[in-house]
Amino acid sequence: MQNLNNIPQNELRKEFSDQVLAFRRQLFSKLKIKTVCGKPISGFGLGQLLSSWVESINSGVVPNLENSFDQVAMYENERLVKRSVDH
Repeated sequence: MQNLNNIPQNELRKEFSDQVLAFRRQLFSKLKIKTVCGKPISGFGLGQLLSSWVESINSGVVPNLENSFDQVAMYENERLVKRSVDH
C-alpha cells in the first residue's frame, strides 16, 4: 500500500481496481463543493484561508472574511498560473 502510487494501474488486481473505482464514485457522489462567502474554494485555498485567519487571530486582529477570501483567490490564481507555465 505504501508504494501504490508507483504501481501502474494495469498491474493491480482487477478486483482491487474495481473496488477503488466504486469507492471513488460513492465518495464523489456524496461530496459537495466547499464554499466560502458563496464562492467555491479548493483544498489549497481553504488551507491558505485558515492560515490567514490563524495569523490574524494570533496578532490580536479579528479576521475579515471577505478580504481573506480575496487574498486566497489571489494565491490560488498565482498558483494555477505558475503550474500552467511549469507544464
